[in-house]
Amino acid sequence: MAFGLLPGGSVAALAVLAFTGPAGALITAARAGGGPSAVWFTGRGPARRGR
Repeated sequence: MAFGLLPGGSVAALAVLAFTGPAGALITAARAGGGPSAVWFTGRGPARRGR
């Protein structure tokens, strides 16, 4: 059982690294489009800190 964790964890880590760039670009495009449902689903974006 422990032997399966190492390959499974490695594959999961590679999948996360492989999809981070394309997913970020897709979310940025959805936010920029300004459609209400897309903004609701992806969020407004990074929080802005006021002074």
